[in-house]
Amino acid sequence: MTQDELQKRLVENGLEKRWLEILRLCKPTVRLHPRSVPDESIAIGRSKIGGSPDLPLEVAWPTEEIVTTETQTSFLFFKKTKEIHSKKPLAFLAQIELSEASKQDEEQVLPKSGILYFFYVADQTAWGFDPKDKNKFAVIYADVKPEALLRRPVPADLDEVEPFATCELTFRAELSLPAPYSDSLEALLLEEERELYESKVYDEGNLHKLLGNADEIQGEMQWECALVTNGINVGGANAYNSSAAQALKLQASDWRLLFQLDSEDAAHMMWGDCGRLYFWIRSEDLTARNFDQTWLILQCY
Repeated sequence: MTQDELQKRLVENGLEKRWLEILRLCKPTVRLHPRSVPDESIAIGRSKIGGSPDLPLEVAWPTEEIVTTETQTSFLFFKKTKEIHSKKPLAFLAQIELSEASKQDEEQVLPKSGILYFFYVADQTAWGFDPKDKNKFAVIYADVKPEALLRRPVPADLDEVEPFATCELTFRAELSLPAPYSDSLEALLLEEERELYESKVYDEGNLHKLLGNADEIQGEMQWECALVTNGINVGGANAYNSSAAQALKLQASDWRLLFQLDSEDAAHMMWGDCGRLYFWIRSEDLTARNFDQTWLILQCY
């Protein structure tokens, strides 16, 4: 959406007096527009969702480490517990060719070259509220030329899950609106205004994006990122009430959306029940290109 489109929708629905206040809550975003194509039709190193990744030769396919325990009974019924470590490949989600995507980055915070790769556990067992989810997703940044890349076949032991269907991507600079139930918008609008905003102004169409406001489904996530990356499991109802959680609340403002991947029919992607994957990063880590410090959260309806 553009500023002009936003202003027009607000005027048409009697919310023109909120124009400047809502505009202040908007953020620039890079919208990703997918189109279903065969994987082989996309050149090595170009942006896409699904299919097979084009990884640098020296980069191994990301895996999650699985730790199971086995109890063995020996002489005189003595029991011994043994940890068994194994690895499973993560599912490939997308690769973003940044020399193209960064041209639409109005903030100029994305790298101007290289590729960002996104991976996630195939069985969707990571929701992001547990610090142990750290090895169930991966974000890789490689600043290499296409000739240094190799299209990798999907590993045969990927939980017998079919690879996601391929979609090529185009990018467009747009305005990212605050979600209808975001804290900032709920604090600004009266209930009847918020209902008008949700039904007539807010556009819940294509929600694949880099940067901007997250289109959250179950509430804002920045504080959650601050807590879980500091070792606090936020899966319990009282997790946010502890003194440790309150002490970390100020760190919520350090986090920003890096990549939002919606459920996508064309790619055969469904996150939970029509949900979304959100990759978050601290502003300082984005500046320093520390993409391995990204945190993932899954939300759904």
